[in-house]
Amino acid sequence: MKRLSIIVLAGIAASVSAQVGTTGVFAGALGESFEGFDTYGEGGFHYEPEPISIMGGAATLETDQNVLAIWENSWDTFGLGTAGDAIAADGVQGAGVDASDDSMTFTFSGGGVTAFGGYWGGATSFGDPLPLDVTVTLADSSVHTFVFSYESSNGGNLIWQGWSTSGAGITVVEVAGAYVVADDLRANPVPEPASMSVLGLGAAALVRRRRR
Repeated sequence: MKRLSIIVLAGIAASVSAQVGTTGVFAGALGESFEGFDTYGEGGFHYEPEPISIMGGAATLETDQNVLAIWENSWDTFGLGTAGDAIAADGVQGAGVDASDDSMTFTFSGGGVTAFGGYWGGATSFGDPLPLDVTVTLADSSVHTFVFSYESSNGGNLIWQGWSTSGAGITVVEVAGAYVVADDLRANPVPEPASMSVLGLGAAALVRRRRR
C-alpha cells in the first residue's frame, strides 16, 4: 500500500512542475472584447496613461510606448498591411498597438491564470507571414517563449492562439511584433486556495482508503 501513496504524490509533484503549452479555443471564465472602450472617433484611441484594466479588473494591458489603440470595424479601422483592415473576432471593436515594433503586455492579478488566449493579428508586408513573439511568465518566475505567424491570406480575420499550464499560474504574457492586434481575449483563473484544499483532502482520503 505504501507504493500507491508514492505514486499519488509523484503525480501531484509532476503537475506542479508542468510546462506551458499552446491550447485550442476554450470558453474562459474571464473575457475581454473591448466593446466598452472609446474609439478614435469618440476621443479615445490612444489610452494614456497605461496600463488599462481589462477582464473585469482581473488583468491589465499596456504597451512599451503608450500607443495602445481601440479600433472599430469599417469606422476607426486598423490597417494590417497587405492583410487589409483588422476584423474584430467578437463584436465590432478590438485593441491594437499603433507601432511597427512594440508589444502588448498582459499582467494578471493574484496567482494568475491557468489558461489565456484570444484572436490575434499583425501587419504583413508583400504577402510575407508576420512572426509574433510570445513570452509567458509563470508565478514561479519561469519564462517560456513561443512564436506564431499571421499571414496576408487571413484578410484581416484574426487567428486564435492560446497558452495553458497545469502548474504555476500564468502571471504575464507579452505578444510582440508589428502593429499587433487582439480581440475576444479569454482566461481561466487559478483556483482559489479553498478549492485547492478540497482537492488535496480528496487525494488524501483516497490514499487512506487504499491503505485499509
